[in-house]
Amino acid sequence: MDTTLNDYKLAAPTALMKKWHWVLTALFLGADAALCYSWTFSIFARHSIWKALFMVLYLWGLFSLLAYYLLYRVTYPRFREGGYSIRQFYGLLAGLAGCGVFLAVVIPVHVPQQPARQHLEIIATGNRNEQAQGREVRLVGLYGSDGTAIGFGQFRSDSASWAEQDNQLIAKDHFPANLLWEADLNEPIRLMFIAHPWSGIVRVVWNGQTHEIDLYSQQPTTKEVVFKPSITRPAFEIYYYPVVGILIAVILLVLLTFFVFSPVFQRLQVPPEEKPGANRRFIIFFMLVPLSVWVVFALTYWPGLMGSDFFDQWRQLISGQINDAHPAFHTLLMWLITRIYLSPGLVVIAQSLALALLVAVIFNHLRQKGIRLWVLWVFLILVAFWPAIAMMNLSVVKDVPYAIAFLWFYWLIVKIVESNGEILRSRQAIILLAIAGALVSLFRHNGLPFVVITLVGFTIMYWRYFKSFFAVFVLTILTINLVRGPLYSAFHIPRLETVEKYGLSSFLLPYIAAHLDADTPLAPDEEAFLNRIADIEDDWRYDPFTTVPVAFNPSIHQNRRFVIEYSNRVVDVFVKLTLRNPRVTINHWLNMTNMIWRVYPLPNSPFYTVLLRFDGEGRVITYDVDPYHTGLTLDSKLPFLLNPLTGWYLGWMDRYIVYFWRPALYLYLFIFFVCVRALRCKNGRWLLLALPAVLHSAMWLLLIPSPDFRYTYPVYLVAIVLLPYCLFGSTAPQRLTELIAHRI
Repeated sequence: MDTTLNDYKLAAPTALMKKWHWVLTALFLGADAALCYSWTFSIFARHSIWKALFMVLYLWGLFSLLAYYLLYRVTYPRFREGGYSIRQFYGLLAGLAGCGVFLAVVIPVHVPQQPARQHLEIIATGNRNEQAQGREVRLVGLYGSDGTAIGFGQFRSDSASWAEQDNQLIAKDHFPANLLWEADLNEPIRLMFIAHPWSGIVRVVWNGQTHEIDLYSQQPTTKEVVFKPSITRPAFEIYYYPVVGILIAVILLVLLTFFVFSPVFQRLQVPPEEKPGANRRFIIFFMLVPLSVWVVFALTYWPGLMGSDFFDQWRQLISGQINDAHPAFHTLLMWLITRIYLSPGLVVIAQSLALALLVAVIFNHLRQKGIRLWVLWVFLILVAFWPAIAMMNLSVVKDVPYAIAFLWFYWLIVKIVESNGEILRSRQAIILLAIAGALVSLFRHNGLPFVVITLVGFTIMYWRYFKSFFAVFVLTILTINLVRGPLYSAFHIPRLETVEKYGLSSFLLPYIAAHLDADTPLAPDEEAFLNRIADIEDDWRYDPFTTVPVAFNPSIHQNRRFVIEYSNRVVDVFVKLTLRNPRVTINHWLNMTNMIWRVYPLPNSPFYTVLLRFDGEGRVITYDVDPYHTGLTLDSKLPFLLNPLTGWYLGWMDRYIVYFWRPALYLYLFIFFVCVRALRCKNGRWLLLALPAVLHSAMWLLLIPSPDFRYTYPVYLVAIVLLPYCLFGSTAPQRLTELIAHRI
């Protein structure tokens, strides 16, 4: 029997309400929302117990009705029409609850402070300044953080020394005169006194802390003092995060419903029978848009944004004495490009061309999949002008070609998932994947572990293509060895094994410095060993957010050979200190890695992006300190654009750095839209698209030396470029497609 549209219409609400689990779910979500509201706005502290209970019960009922409507009139019917069972729907809701709690922690949501008892004592001492003509104290008022005055009737005095006059409390005859005030508070308060020639000295005791204030002033004025509550307690973080996390889960469910089942996204794709065929001319058209924008940027900031790593590589390139401290392959590639014209600006143009070509290839594939051309043009313009991408393209640093190779490798992985592994039957695909993996490994020393782990993971998922993945692995290793063997030998590039040993030690030394800063007990032999590296009293220069001050401070750097020779001993000391005081190691790790997993930065945490700023005289600076005196400076070919573009970029940085640069945000958004594609296609294999991004981020959780954006730029770039692929590049389940087509 044929299925009609009526078969997928929502059942009557009365039929749904007969099932007890619908009502219980709505009541549970309503209670969660009411509890969250009462904690956030401190209902029980601000109102009487009966009024607070009435408000909570009222909110419970209101939020339960809203939850019922969202679940069973908005979200569940769409999932049911899409072919999902009630068990799958509840399984998704449970998974989203876990994701919501995770997001509540990593964003993180603000945990409100519950009001706690605050104590204030004002004492008119009877003492005065030598120039004062009197000893009186005039209190104008006590005010909350919102400016609301706290009535004098709430004060208590242990004597009749304070008198109210002209809306002020005055003490001028009997001293000392005490005034007491207590209240439950979680916000700052503001005291205001009159200061004039007849004013004396007042002593204010706030939660046990004493402050002496001289109110004498030659001219009548007011003097304000602000006190912050010092006895507050968090509102049960262990409960608050799950409560808020469940609300975030509901929001995620509504968003998923919209992105997966909304007919809007169906309209933005051409019907299957009208999908365009292959036309490589569009690759050129798509490439010209970002390339033209990035070339203008390159000419404006010619010869590029240059840091200390670049100057070291440029010195090697000029002298011909190349080493592998920074990947020699990147240095050789720069040497090859600059044979045309000796300027790092040519390197900027080359990497802009490579990225524009790769983006064009990806967007041409999306065109063939049926995404409308005007949608692709909009996304292409966004990619071209996106601040982080445009500015990173100007940076002459190994991380930019590494990110481009990473994007290419990622795109080939996407093609594997899209074809369900069938593409691996092609020799061309195997060779291209091996070359992309080799480039990722050669542009960064830690690229090879990522490639190997990713290939192993996908080999497990697509075991029937084991031989193909094995061929990719062999070709990748062979390519890497051909470069690091014969090619490096031809250029007399030594292999610096000591760099790898010192790299591990330099990573662990800041953790040891954290233990020294926290006064973790040391055994005598440990103390002697660490003193041999640097004086533990003052030479370790601990910074909780970066390894650089410790690993490269002069005292430790002078003993670099000693650290390399006894690198095993460094590991041993680190392990023993961690076992002795694990909290210190965990806290330092959380501080170091907060850029990767936390959306909003920790207080006082630095965040490094690109080398672009104005100096004190308003000149644009595009380079770091040049220790090798290469003579490279800013030489703009389009100087009339220099200040406007720099002002535009720095303005975005100041206002929206979290939303346009913070890598954790884009990692989570990418995972979300991968889930959108998996739900739309009703196939869990699409979740594999998130695996390389998660693996790369997990790798940096173990290795990141400082909160520098360039380390996480590859995943950021993937999230931006592949967004239209996840959002549009697929069709909904067949039954849902028919329903959407009927609605359109």
